[in-house]
Amino acid sequence: MTKLYQRTLKYIFSISLLLIAILCSAQDKIEVEPDTISISLDPKKQKKIKEKIERDFKPSAINFGLDVLGLARTSLSTGFTRIEAQGDIDIDKYFFVLDLGHEATSISNSDFSYSNSGNYFRAGIQANIMPYNPNRDFLFVGLRYARSQFSDEIVFQNEFDKWGEKIFSYKNNGLTAHWWEVTLGMKVKVLERLYFGYTIRYKLAKNISGFGELIPRNLPGFGRADKSSSAGFSYYILYHLPFRDKPIPKKPKRTPREGDRNQQDQSSGFGDSFQRSF
Repeated sequence: MTKLYQRTLKYIFSISLLLIAILCSAQDKIEVEPDTISISLDPKKQKKIKEKIERDFKPSAINFGLDVLGLARTSLSTGFTRIEAQGDIDIDKYFFVLDLGHEATSISNSDFSYSNSGNYFRAGIQANIMPYNPNRDFLFVGLRYARSQFSDEIVFQNEFDKWGEKIFSYKNNGLTAHWWEVTLGMKVKVLERLYFGYTIRYKLAKNISGFGELIPRNLPGFGRADKSSSAGFSYYILYHLPFRDKPIPKKPKRTPREGDRNQQDQSSGFGDSFQRSF
């Protein structure tokens, strides 16, 4: 009888180990007969879905301001002028942006003088990647198309033994240039309707047309004409002009799918009955 009892205990112990191994390998999945319900006991592994929120595509405000970095450089530098204004309007979490600017440069020494002057614009869209910020601060990425119309002129002198000193002049009128910009920036609310913000630009895919013998040195809004790409930085002071109230959207919550919710309820009921049985 003792030996039979010991063998029975060994069989029960072995079967228990086998069941534990099967349960572990199933990763907390239990099959319950006769209904054969698959239950997930770990809520962290439940599939989640985002709560749907209503999108608001009606514009609610206009922001407009000036690039104070360009104004500061204009006042501190000689031979350089830049005046740039920016405006944008919101469409849901996106903004349509328009920049308008004027830029002029001049370089001179005892041998030559070069001048360049023109206007430019940038237009594009940027996306606010933190639309749920309670202070209505903006962190954005965007893409813009830029175009510039300008003219330039160079005047230089050369001295010849036979004719003496001669002055030469070359000029381009009605030049155009266009390029694309990838932007990254931020706007921070300082006062109720006052924002400070910056924009970092990477300018690429430049194209110039309309020049003759004189190759342009600078492109208004772009920089050096001999560069295929360029980087830029602007710092703006902007005024926020709302024309309707727009609530700050609530961050969507992640909720379990309907099937997982039912499974969780069944798991809870199974757990209660399992505890009562013991």
